[in-house]
Amino acid sequence: MGDETLGVKDRTSGKESCPDCSIIVVNYNSGRWLQDCLRSVQQKSKGTSFEVLVVDNGSTDGSLSLLNRNFPNAKVIKNEKNEGLAKALNQGIRASRGRYVLWLNPDVIFLSEALEDWLKFMDEHAEIGISGPKVYDDETRQSVQLSCRSFPSYLNYLFSRYSPLTQIFPDNRFSRNFLLSDFDHNQTRSVDWVSGCCMLLRREMLEQIGLLDEGYPLFFEDVDICYRAHQAGWQVVYHPVLEVAHYVGSVRAQAPLRTTFERHQSLWRFYRKFHARSYVTSALVGLGIYLRMAFLITLVFLKNSAKFLLDAFLIQVGVALAYLVRGVWDFPWFERAISSYLEIALWFTLMQIGLLYVFDLYERPRSKYYDYFDVLPRVVKAVSTGTLMLVFFAFFARQFFLPRSIVLFSWVFNIFLLAGWRWFALYREQKKRQPKRVLIYGTGMLAALVEEELRKRVALRYEPMGFIQSTKSVPTGLVAPVLGTLDDLETLIERQKIDEVIFAPEERSEEELIGVLGRCQSARVDTRVAPELFEIAMGAIHLDHLEVPLLEPSALPARYWYLRIKRVLDLFIAGLLLVLAAPVAAVIAFLVKLNSPGSVFFRQRRVGWGGKEFTLYKFRTMREPAEVSLGEDNESDLERMTSVGKFLRLTRLDELPQLYNVLKGEMSLVGPRAEWAKLAYQMEREIPFFEQRYLVRPGMTGWSQVEFKYTKSTTEYRKKVQYDLYYIKNMSLALDVRILLKTIWVVLTAKGAR
Repeated sequence: MGDETLGVKDRTSGKESCPDCSIIVVNYNSGRWLQDCLRSVQQKSKGTSFEVLVVDNGSTDGSLSLLNRNFPNAKVIKNEKNEGLAKALNQGIRASRGRYVLWLNPDVIFLSEALEDWLKFMDEHAEIGISGPKVYDDETRQSVQLSCRSFPSYLNYLFSRYSPLTQIFPDNRFSRNFLLSDFDHNQTRSVDWVSGCCMLLRREMLEQIGLLDEGYPLFFEDVDICYRAHQAGWQVVYHPVLEVAHYVGSVRAQAPLRTTFERHQSLWRFYRKFHARSYVTSALVGLGIYLRMAFLITLVFLKNSAKFLLDAFLIQVGVALAYLVRGVWDFPWFERAISSYLEIALWFTLMQIGLLYVFDLYERPRSKYYDYFDVLPRVVKAVSTGTLMLVFFAFFARQFFLPRSIVLFSWVFNIFLLAGWRWFALYREQKKRQPKRVLIYGTGMLAALVEEELRKRVALRYEPMGFIQSTKSVPTGLVAPVLGTLDDLETLIERQKIDEVIFAPEERSEEELIGVLGRCQSARVDTRVAPELFEIAMGAIHLDHLEVPLLEPSALPARYWYLRIKRVLDLFIAGLLLVLAAPVAAVIAFLVKLNSPGSVFFRQRRVGWGGKEFTLYKFRTMREPAEVSLGEDNESDLERMTSVGKFLRLTRLDELPQLYNVLKGEMSLVGPRAEWAKLAYQMEREIPFFEQRYLVRPGMTGWSQVEFKYTKSTTEYRKKVQYDLYYIKNMSLALDVRILLKTIWVVLTAKGAR
């Protein structure tokens, strides 16, 4: 990245000069959005003197590694934890040097090359303290985002963008006045406030009125500073010379309950700060704000719980239908059978819903199971497991009476009902989505298989438009039409209006993959990488889960409840195992000490969640040389292994102390391997997307650990990273259970022991 883009220098003296504009971006697990944001700034702001400051609020998604690699001239301010938006922005403002400060969200993309014109406009109008650009919902420029509005008041906030009244009466006068939806967004005009997604602030104004109020939890920082600017005599202006796209909510964690709570907390703070006049009025306004918040939280809760409630209802319908069908024949014990079920109805329903969750049946249809026949096997497994548990309970509970015919009928009806509504939801989802136009990079057997799979799975809504000849292959005649080569990729994307490119050559190289990704990122289209052909044939990775090397920032927030449940299970299981294994651990510690002099434990610095280092603990399995230091011991140096160490390695008992790391929150039971720090940093440089492994806690076991032996070679590690990325994208309780069961088998068979 050149100095003319993300770090300005005086070209005559070589010394740093004060830029015209300081662009400040607050990063919190922004992932790909941050890269795209800064790339658009680089491409659309040439000729303008500016600096970029990224304030990181304790991100754990590896985005800082990508930032350091792709934008080395951007100044980075690192916070160990999330300090909040306002505090982070103030940090950036204090460290900046520009005449103007541009507050920019990481989910904003520059669409026009007009930053220089925007700054000139501000220079020509010294009375303007704050300005906002024209904002679109996406890069198609089809929908203008209402990014400037009136200040909140007693009445118009009832008709805000998210208000139920606005949803019920979308074209009412109060909403139009508040959202300023009637005025021409192609015209410059003075407004009350502009959105903080992209806000230009004059430094003289900041010196007069002060920085952002750090008391707001997340929202209203932009409204507050605009209000204070008006009070001090500055103008706030909407000026559409610069055009940007703002992907609302793409970076913010998908936690609607928390978002609703913090939005209303911020509104209450804004009212108390500027409008509170008496205790009575404040009490009434506060009551109104929090009643509105309670109402919206209830709606969000009901919306999020709808699938669970529907399943609970349909499970009862299935059982009722089973009784109805069985009642056609003579059934002398009918009342006894009903009372028996009613005794366990709550337990059975909760257990069945839990199994549906374990088998990933509460994911959005397009995100986890892509086709109608992907739904049915999961439902059959979940319902069958629940039915077997019911039969098991009935066998041991003598007083419990449930005829086999009712068990069988309810099993059939529940499969039909629980799969049926999901098929209907998938059908509706499919009808709403526009087909994705896809180019397949490759012309061999794998490319042909990708096309066949995409066309077969109708619900995916993919439309293959053609193939790209890879640099290392020759025409095979297996696929058609072949539209061009790598050099033609960007032109073809624009001409064919491509939404996604799938990388699927027979012979792949790192340089070729990076070349394809670079062109796709420049053209702003998604890229997926198909698994290698032999992996598909072996069933290791299925084609319907095409790997996405650069994970979407929404991938982990969407699994919020899974991650919470996983952490609770980690704490419970690790704590239980530590208690149960305490006598065994004491014996092992004694044998290790008896077998060779030195410490009982082996300690090594590893890289874990968020790319942060921690100390991993194991029972020592090797003789300690005098020169060994923390983190430098070589685990694969078998010549120093003790006799006790060989047994511990064979049985994996040397890893028992890692349960302590799990309790501390540094590790999980299941996840990618925590690598030795020196090796991890080497792999970051040599393997694309290696740092994506830092999105989750490393595991005592994991998908790559049970599939591969211990390795340090870059070639073998590339394969392991594929499995780690697959796990992160598809992680679920069902996959975790599968990995744990496979780990038990690996331990019992001593497979992969070192």
